[in-house]
Amino acid sequence: MKRLLFVTLLCIPAAAWAFFKPVRVVAPELAGLACISDTICTDDVARSQETAGLYNEALRFVDASVGRIEDE
Repeated sequence: MKRLLFVTLLCIPAAAWAFFKPVRVVAPELAGLACISDTICTDDVARSQETAGLYNEALRFVDASVGRIEDE
């Protein structure tokens, strides 16, 4: 019984990391991502210009289609 409890306690952090999305959102650097701004993280820093362009294009599309996204 103690062994089962021990194994379960060891598996909880790994399961939380794998299945609970906010853990990856709160600490993207721990998931192997590099953040180039407060809102943009990428796994390939060499493509950061492309990533920023795609983000800005998406913002323009949403602004034209739905409305402006308010910063809080």
